[in-house]
Amino acid sequence: MKRKHKFYFLLILIICFYSVLRTSVGGCFSCYLISRGHSKLAYLFCLIGADVKKGCKNEMTPICCALDAQLPDTSLIELYIERGALEHLDSNPMFCIGHSVTAEKYIDVLLKNKVDANKGGGDGYMPLMYFSESGLLSVVVKLLNAGADINAVTSTGKTALSEAAIRGNVEVVKYLLKAGANRKVVVGGKNITLIVGEKIKEMEEVKNALMLQRYKEIRGFLSL
Repeated sequence: MKRKHKFYFLLILIICFYSVLRTSVGGCFSCYLISRGHSKLAYLFCLIGADVKKGCKNEMTPICCALDAQLPDTSLIELYIERGALEHLDSNPMFCIGHSVTAEKYIDVLLKNKVDANKGGGDGYMPLMYFSESGLLSVVVKLLNAGADINAVTSTGKTALSEAAIRGNVEVVKYLLKAGANRKVVVGGKNITLIVGEKIKEMEEVKNALMLQRYKEIRGFLSL
């Protein structure tokens, strides 16, 4: 192939590659890089123009992939936000955050960028419920400080308190009650105290001493 032809061939490849970057395929490839542990490559991919606003067929956008990946630092997430990744998102990106100790710093970044702590899912499921269920007390505290509604209720009656109680998250239950959570929660037609009582019987049957003790503590707090 002549040198001139090689030049035009290379130019066409560059144009095609850049076109890919500007489409949802670019978002998919970003998610692929993150899932394979190549967050630094994903960072460079974003710098050269990858579209961070569109996701793949599973609707996972690059920022959701990054939040879910439990990366050791927030630089990639901050770059995505800077490039407009939060624009036009239908769901709250807080739901993308994995249940790990890295969640706290991710929450800090999202709150700093004005993500609404009271933006929930279609059934009214809120980020506070999500993290109360996971038992991440530090995140629960941050969300409450950011104005999260402690007594928000889903269409089935779930609240942050019920999610924490059903999962046996003692410290979260204690904190929510101290912060003013409503004790008279009814989930699926059952009072939360009754549900915790059923959990106690279940733990007795399977001989799970640790969870049995936790549920007993929670029942005691709910009964005060």
